[in-house]
Amino acid sequence: MKKFIHMAAVLTLLGTGSAANAEIIPKPYSTLNGQEVISLYSDKTWPWNEGHAYFGPAGQFQATTGPQDSATGRWYATSNGKLCFAGEWTSGSTSKPSKRCWQHVRDGDGQLWQAPVGGTGQRSNWTRFDSAEMLIDGNPRKHLYMTASGQRERIVATRLAADDLARLYADRTWLWDEGYAYFAPGGGLTAAMGRESYGEGRWFTNAKGHLCIASTWHSPQYAPRSSTRCWLHARDAEGNIHQTDAEDMTAWYRFDPEAKLRHGNPNAQQFAAIKTRLSQ
Repeated sequence: MKKFIHMAAVLTLLGTGSAANAEIIPKPYSTLNGQEVISLYSDKTWPWNEGHAYFGPAGQFQATTGPQDSATGRWYATSNGKLCFAGEWTSGSTSKPSKRCWQHVRDGDGQLWQAPVGGTGQRSNWTRFDSAEMLIDGNPRKHLYMTASGQRERIVATRLAADDLARLYADRTWLWDEGYAYFAPGGGLTAAMGRESYGEGRWFTNAKGHLCIASTWHSPQYAPRSSTRCWLHARDAEGNIHQTDAEDMTAWYRFDPEAKLRHGNPNAQQFAAIKTRLSQ
C-alpha cells in the first residue's frame, strides 16, 4: 500500500468568504431548493487553503484542516437552499461538535451565489459560486482525511538538498507510465509521452527540495506548449524517499530510485525517431 504524507500548517476552517471580497447580489434573485443543493455537492470535494470537505452521496461528511485536524459527520440540504454539515472535529486527543451552514441563491442571470449563515441566521459575505471551479468530482483527497484522523500512518521526512537531488537525477532516465524524461549531466532535458508528443528543455534543483523541468512540448494535436513543473522530495528516518507535485502537495508517494530511474539515456534512439517523425 502506498504511504502518503502531508506537510502543511493548520489554517482556519472555511476561510472562503471575507469582507474584503464580498459582493452585492444583483436583484432579483431566488433561493435554490434542497434538491438543487444536493445535486451540486453530492459526491464532491470542496478544497480549502489547507484542507477540504467531502460530501458523500449517502450524506456522509469528512473534512480536514491541516495534517492533524479532522471531522466526521453528516451533511444535508434544507428546502430553502442551505447546505449544512454537522460533525465532530478532532485534534489530537480533543474533540468538539460543530455545525456550519451556507446559503445558496441564483440571480437573474443564472449566476449562483453563496454565503455562510451566522449564528443568528444572518447571511453576509456573499461570493459568486462556480461549482466547476470550486468543487472536485469524487473523493480524491481521502488519503488526507485518513492521515489526519489517524487511520493512516504519518511519516516525518526532511527535504532533500539541491545537491543530493542533482546527484540522484543527473545522467538518469525517469520512467513514467507512458513515457520518460532524460536528465543530462549539463542540465539538458529530453522527454516523451507515448509516440505522439515529445519535450525538450532543461532541468534544475533548488534549496526547497524541488526537482524542476522547464520544457517545451510538441505534438500534432496541439501547438508547442512551454511549461515548468516541479516535484518536492523528502527523505524519512529510514532513508526512504517520498515525492509529491510541488504545486499541489496533497499526496506523497514512495519514490524508489532503483525502480523509477535508469542509468544513462536508454531511450535516446526512440526519442530521436519520435522527434524526427513529428517534425516533418
